Amino acid sequence: MVNWQITATTTICDKTGKEVTLMVYRDGGLKCTGESKDLPLKARLEKCSAFRCDQVESYREKLMSEETANG
Repeated sequence: MVNWQITATTTICDKTGKEVTLMVYRDGGLKCTGESKDLPLKARLEKCSAFRCDQVESYREKLMSEETANG
């Protein structure tokens, strides 16, 4: 188990080219501020979907490997 509740980083989204914040929760849950709740579901899935985004996944894997190395 990790020693933090949530961690985040700001980066440029590979898909949209816009600045987003990638968040990883203690339980491994993911969120990205690029996910717009204002768009219809189909448009959200095509534009941005943190739960299947390679960029967000990579950030989570990096954090978890760092935690394992430091643990």
